Amino acid sequence: MRTLRFVALSEEGTHLVLAADVPASIDNGERFLLPIDDRLRAAARGDMSRLGQIEIELESTLRPKDIQARIRAGETPEQVAAVAGIRVEKVLRYAYPVLQEREGIATSARQARVRLADGTPAAVFSEFLTERLALLDVDPRTALWDARRLPDGSWEVVVGWSAGPRSAATRWW
Repeated sequence: MRTLRFVALSEEGTHLVLAADVPASIDNGERFLLPIDDRLRAAARGDMSRLGQIEIELESTLRPKDIQARIRAGETPEQVAAVAGIRVEKVLRYAYPVLQEREGIATSARQARVRLADGTPAAVFSEFLTERLALLDVDPRTALWDARRLPDGSWEVVVGWSAGPRSAATRWW
């Protein structure tokens, strides 16, 4: 790979003029134009997060905001990467805070107090579910809690479980 050096700004101010970084005695006068775009500006500032966003916008049909919306709606990073046509690692940059949000909603739901009927005492939701899963011979420690945002903006809590060959998911909203 050849090293280039900055020579000038184009007359229009839209390109950098570059030349091979060689001693003047062997410089053949060849010049190169490099368009000044958002990626170059972000790289010059050392703004790696913005550079990553630009790369996703260029490579993908999904913007970072769209990636997060799909993760929030319950898709996995692998599913979003497949739809967007990008590597999972790039999706994970934007998925992590949303996955934490989903986990936080599921944790709050576990601790919520529920009342099954008027006049009955409220129970902690995770304790109620543990009792119900025990009736199905399900080890409650194997239950997988998650949450996803529905199109109307409300949250749905999903608990996946399995008992022998049976597996299912129970949903609340």
